[in-house]
Amino acid sequence: RPDLKIVITSATIDTAKFSAAFDGAPIIQVSGRVYPVEVRYWPLEELLGDGEDFSYVDAAVCAVEKLVQESTSGDILLFMPGEHDIRETRDLLKGRLAAEVVPLFGRLTAAEQQRVFAPGPQRRVVVATNIAETSLTIPRIRYVVDAGLARLNRFNPSTQTQRLPIEAISRSSCDQRKGRCGRVQDGICVRLYSEEDFLSRPEHTQPEIQRADLAEVVLRMLELNLGDVHAFPFIDPPQPRAIEAGYRLLGELGAIDKDRRLSALGRDMARMATAPTVSRMVIQARWEDALPEVLVIAAAISIRDPRERPEELAAEADRQHRQFIDRRSDFLTLLHIWNTYHDRFEELKTQNQMRKFCRRHFLSFNRMREWRDIHAQLSGTAGELEGAR
Repeated sequence: RPDLKIVITSATIDTAKFSAAFDGAPIIQVSGRVYPVEVRYWPLEELLGDGEDFSYVDAAVCAVEKLVQESTSGDILLFMPGEHDIRETRDLLKGRLAAEVVPLFGRLTAAEQQRVFAPGPQRRVVVATNIAETSLTIPRIRYVVDAGLARLNRFNPSTQTQRLPIEAISRSSCDQRKGRCGRVQDGICVRLYSEEDFLSRPEHTQPEIQRADLAEVVLRMLELNLGDVHAFPFIDPPQPRAIEAGYRLLGELGAIDKDRRLSALGRDMARMATAPTVSRMVIQARWEDALPEVLVIAAAISIRDPRERPEELAAEADRQHRQFIDRRSDFLTLLHIWNTYHDRFEELKTQNQMRKFCRRHFLSFNRMREWRDIHAQLSGTAGELEGAR
């Protein structure tokens, strides 16, 4: 295929490893104009003293206060590992600073996230998760305060459970955070850990394939006849026990036989663009004459919760959401949201009217549209299944 070109772009990958995996593919580095960034190491114990009972939240608040006292201008971007830490940090900073404190994390509404791109006359402190690490550039940032932590998705093959522990980030992620300042002027990056700590960290974040549930990967590879998963030349090979856990789950779901070949049920599951557990649920629903309802629920659990709860309107959002609640099950609550939305969609038709409906009921218009798209995709696939039992 001389006509086929593959371009791999990333801010943090191990370029040498990927180049070697693709037969010595050329590496092109594209750099924008970057101003000098001074790195300062302010470990927790230096900021707050050895004998005190403190956390990285306390250290972050102390570092921000110190920067505000030392300077009169320049917005500050503070990286924290999770939503709870962001809310706690914001609450501690409010009232202490002559600055606006703006949170930024994935579960905020689109309107709340847009606030970071519209700075006002007041100095700002943006408290963010790693959502601000690579995917966007926040204007007017001169200072970065980095706690050096993030929540990383990890799958435990032994217990078949997913976790989101807080872990130290890699050096490349630290440098990505540093790069958020120095875009329009000289910047300062404050790291709430020592230089020795930084140098001891791995260069790159552990690849997701080494941290994830591999059942869906194994299913796709079996569908494509890629041979023994254990022998496949992954760029970063996963642990054998993680691959075995994937096989084990597929066996429990009936997707493979005792010789680890795809069953008729497994072939049907592989046709759906969802996790194997979800696709198995859809197939079972077809057998149990519950397909319409389960298709809605399966699509819903494939997206983020469509309900929105802006802080300043939390009571009104709760009141609107209360009409959807079914005490018997969260799944039935999702079904009620869908039925209400779908009835109005059939009635209103235009996107502008649907946006108003979603706004009034504190539902994300984009996530509701994504829900509808996935539902349509699943419905089409479910209608074409072989139906073997």
